[in-house]
Amino acid sequence: INNVAEKGKNPVSFFCWRMFILFIFAFINSAFWLGDILKDYAFLGLLLLFFYRSSPRTILITSGILLLSVPFLSAYINSIKQTLPDVQSTAKYLKLFYSDNWLDVFQFNLLGTYYQEMISLGYAITVHVVMFALMLLGFYAQKINFFNRLPEFKKQLKKTFFITLIMAIIAGVLFQIAINQKVTFPIFHPVFWIIINTMICIASGICLLYTNGKLKTIFSYFRVSGKMTLTNYLMQNIIACFLFSGIGFKIYNTLPYWFYFFLAIFVFTIQLFISKWWLSKFNYGPVEWLWRVLSYRKMFPLKKTAQNDIVTDIKPVL
Repeated sequence: INNVAEKGKNPVSFFCWRMFILFIFAFINSAFWLGDILKDYAFLGLLLLFFYRSSPRTILITSGILLLSVPFLSAYINSIKQTLPDVQSTAKYLKLFYSDNWLDVFQFNLLGTYYQEMISLGYAITVHVVMFALMLLGFYAQKINFFNRLPEFKKQLKKTFFITLIMAIIAGVLFQIAINQKVTFPIFHPVFWIIINTMICIASGICLLYTNGKLKTIFSYFRVSGKMTLTNYLMQNIIACFLFSGIGFKIYNTLPYWFYFFLAIFVFTIQLFISKWWLSKFNYGPVEWLWRVLSYRKMFPLKKTAQNDIVTDIKPVL
């Protein structure tokens, strides 16, 4: 938005168009996997437009109010009885997933996206409130230039990490006991607070490692992978579709749990190396490049040239 505004263009119309393109990517992705997140990002991205001129304080307060309301909202939404087909376990729908017909598999995933995310109240309302609150939190961090000032927040990060770690362990154990005892939460449901607390623990831990100069090689691979997040995300879903569904190797729920765990790590690790190789030769990830071209409605050079390399190799002299 800032870059577009500096060029004298309307940042709001540009951003809306960019989110519309993301919706198209989301529809394609939903055909391969019923857990698509891009549609949520596009929808909530449009809501973020209402805050792009807001002060950091306003953004933080709004995020805090939403996060405080989540346990009450979650309990209320869970109390509403909504009967929807369980696409992932109902034989009628699983036949589509097990089919060797591409259209059947696409239909299964699109139906799953519709039933489990678009009209399911637990997801459509509660999860979106949580997502938006966390988007605002991330927006606040960007507004105060948090990630470029990590050394300044080192003490706070360390304190945050240990406090949230202890809370995560205690809350996780207590919540598991409550589940085993079949305790109900009619007014206050803490599950999302537990998830968010764990997220903050992990995020602060990663920030501390980075600030202390640890795992530099790993962070260098994460950095290039992060520049191709959209491509890597879509590719994971396409790979999973071919591995698990009827149009591929059909290894759905047929092997031990550990196999799928290490398969996920293997795919992600391979993507780290591919990302580093790709960006050594190209300016953008393939889907990132396409999104950029469609957003600005003009061509950008995908392949790096000798001139690009000369420009990027120039270092400022102090």
